[in-house]
Amino acid sequence: MNKLRQCSLQGTLFPAGPLTADENGTGVDVRELQDNGKIVLLVEAVSGTTPTCDARIQDCDTIGGTYADLSPALAFAQITDADSQQAIDIDLDSTRGFIRIAFDTGGTTPVYEAGCVLLGRTGQDG
Repeated sequence: MNKLRQCSLQGTLFPAGPLTADENGTGVDVRELQDNGKIVLLVEAVSGTTPTCDARIQDCDTIGGTYADLSPALAFAQITDADSQQAIDIDLDSTRGFIRIAFDTGGTTPVYEAGCVLLGRTGQDG
């Protein structure tokens, strides 16, 4: 009988919902994940006057601690007035244990519908 050598896991960095101002997503524990993961960001239903949205990944030693941008920086391409579907790779072995997404919005009354997930894997037999 075959066993999966690596178990796939998913974590929600930002639950699907409205984004209208600068906001930080939920911290996700990545200490049991290994190698590379993928972060997927979906943004739609954009409105407002000259809206902009910058999204970057941050890490921290503890779930409720002080998060800082990864070095080197890991960020998505700026989103303006169009829907966006983006994915970036992350080296999970080089993070401090917990990651989150941080959004900076600009323009006049920007409204985005956004969601962001992390896809990763453990090295444990499943």
